[in-house]
Amino acid sequence: MLAEGRHWIEHVPAHHRGPLPVVLMLHGAGGHARNALKQSALARHADERGFLAVAADGTRPRPGSPAKFLTNPQMWNDGSGRRHGAASDVDDVGFLAEVLDRIAQRHKVDASRVYAMGFSNGASMALRLAAELPDRIAAVAQDAGHAFVAPRPGSRPIPTIGVLGSVDPLVPPAGGRVLLPWGGTLQQQPYLKNMSWWAGANGCDPAPHSEAAAPGVERLRWTGSGDAEVVLYVVKGAGHVWPGGEGSMPELLVGSDPGTFDASAVMLDFLLGRSL
Repeated sequence: MLAEGRHWIEHVPAHHRGPLPVVLMLHGAGGHARNALKQSALARHADERGFLAVAADGTRPRPGSPAKFLTNPQMWNDGSGRRHGAASDVDDVGFLAEVLDRIAQRHKVDASRVYAMGFSNGASMALRLAAELPDRIAAVAQDAGHAFVAPRPGSRPIPTIGVLGSVDPLVPPAGGRVLLPWGGTLQQQPYLKNMSWWAGANGCDPAPHSEAAAPGVERLRWTGSGDAEVVLYVVKGAGHVWPGGEGSMPELLVGSDPGTFDASAVMLDFLLGRSL
């Protein structure tokens, strides 16, 4: 069993009635499940909106030692081939599928309204999970994640919402070489090119429509027939953060949050209206 020995958190909303939608939250590189729930305020939103919030932990290079951001960081196998999870081909898709199975055994859930959400490396993992389980993941929300795995040809389109900071030092919109917190550098591809690739793989037109969503926030939208839709919000002045959430990393490393956008609220508005 892939889930044996691995960790996740379930937050059942107060005063709930089933069947419940499920939102699965995946932390960024070096993070952990509890921090991801805190960063996104997902438990509070779950109580207010009536869904089951779940956050899971990735794997770390030395599984017998505690997770530490710099020296033993937890990460996901997002299909990029980078870092320990992807390099060792950890079956995180299988693990997360088992987590969803176990949740469905313990709680009355709405299987047509299961969503994946993630930040950074966790965002890339959420996109991979949706690509490989299109019949289980109704829609996906991601903040600062590249897509590395395309949906299978002929599978249903995956409605997707994304957020990116205009001055993200780790996932720059224009791409380029970035300095990693663990040392070394990484060549990032242009972000819009990557999202256009993901949108095209989901049956959308290759060119997005652009409009101002709010002061300091640009919305890019790729559309196609049926449920084919990919939306990206670019937040001016935001770094590698969860806009509107609670940050835990120093601004010197990740940049700041200008406070002009509530990522969790906008993402959940998008997700909870979708179903299989």
